Amino acid sequence: EHAAQYESALQLIGAGNVDGGVARLRRAAEGGFPIAQYRLAKLYERGEIVPRNIPLARQWSERAARAGNCRAMHDVGVYFARGEGVPQDEVAAFRWFHEAAECGVADSQYNLGVLYQRGRGVTANAQEALFWYLVAAHHGKVRLSIRSLPGEDRPRDDENRPAPGRRFARGVWDGDGLPTTDLGGSVVALKVELSLEPMELGLC
Repeated sequence: EHAAQYESALQLIGAGNVDGGVARLRRAAEGGFPIAQYRLAKLYERGEIVPRNIPLARQWSERAARAGNCRAMHDVGVYFARGEGVPQDEVAAFRWFHEAAECGVADSQYNLGVLYQRGRGVTANAQEALFWYLVAAHHGKVRLSIRSLPGEDRPRDDENRPAPGRRFARGVWDGDGLPTTDLGGSVVALKVELSLEPMELGLC
């Protein structure tokens, strides 16, 4: 029934009957149909055919997320991270990005890398950050560039002396080891020694 309401709502909106279409879309959303909840949230978020209303967009996004819509999980994470439609809460943002990342949303996988790298909403962890950057890259999210950050800790040798010739970037040092990692979907990345040589080549 709700699926039929949703399809009918899209047809009405497409035919120019905006009021009737939105009313039917809202009925499907209120009936618990996740894709209708998410679609209604995006209408309120963008101000498309309804007045823009970020608090309502966030509320409908969260209902869709709790019903299992993966993109809605990511959107809720964004709302909490930015403090839009809800008080800013980086711990909640991390939790929702993690849910969406486990669901396969590449944007959330990349955001987890950022949060782990910067220690926002979670304890900083360079290995976890690198893991999620790699997962995001595997799923087509290739926004990562290899550059050292201002004030970043510089590499040291086994005797804790400065190692000026060793490359470093974003908590990773040249020669660090990455353990065997299950990337999901029957894809396993074998243990490797990391090289930051591409920093010198201008490839990243």
